[in-house]
Amino acid sequence: MTARPSCDRDELADLIAEIALVRGQVTLSSGATSDHYFDLRCVSLHPRGFELVGQVIWEETRDWQYDAVAGLVLGAVPLALATMSAAQASGQHLPAAAIRKESKKHGLGKRVEGADLRDKQVLIVEDTSTTGASTLDAIKAVQDEGANVAGVVLLVDRGGADPIAAAGVPVRSVFTASELLAK
Repeated sequence: MTARPSCDRDELADLIAEIALVRGQVTLSSGATSDHYFDLRCVSLHPRGFELVGQVIWEETRDWQYDAVAGLVLGAVPLALATMSAAQASGQHLPAAAIRKESKKHGLGKRVEGADLRDKQVLIVEDTSTTGASTLDAIKAVQDEGANVAGVVLLVDRGGADPIAAAGVPVRSVFTASELLAK
């Protein structure tokens, strides 16, 4: 297997600014209003964007020890899959999981789908975070599965990294909102 070229963080930043940054009044999931929005599904579901996201997150976390990756439905699941794909391309087996906001009311009633996380070190990925609330909820869901959270990676930090760090969870941000708004 040939090694993949190192990730191109600048190319990813340019792609986010080009196709995911929406300017105009929006209401965020936190309830706050903003004059801009990062529609990061446009990037993570884009062929080149998917590849870049996976490479960047994989490179960003190479020094952390984890054996699964998980993301909240819907926005962070493509990030988890992209990271799994980048790991596989590097010869590493990294199963992925999707975290629901609540357990299903039918079937097996699962809140976490995909990889069995019990006794695993899990990397949680998130597309963007303003308050950290959704990510903190994802952390609890992973812990409820019997796993440990190795850390969290935010693709775009709008302020959510601080509450996550205050909860004692290692957190890294690939980009900050202000960094991308300056492009």
